[in-house]
Amino acid sequence: MLSRILNLMKSGTSYSVQQLAEHLHTTPEIIQSSIEYLERLGYIKKIKVLPTCSQSCKNCHGCAQTLSKMPGMWECIQ
Repeated sequence: MLSRILNLMKSGTSYSVQQLAEHLHTTPEIIQSSIEYLERLGYIKKIKVLPTCSQSCKNCHGCAQTLSKMPGMWECIQ
């Protein structure tokens, strides 16, 4: 399963944990723990995705709230 997750990540297509679980016929919990394991082994790393604000900054803190709600994103290292 780990190699299948890595191959999907290398494909260049973005998947949510739920989409990976459906594609691999398993649960989101198993996908999440597999991703965490791959990260600990150094095969993938979590990346930061910055939200874009459509308003000029008025210190509303909307971007910070949006960022906290964004799903995790990872990229393959090897």
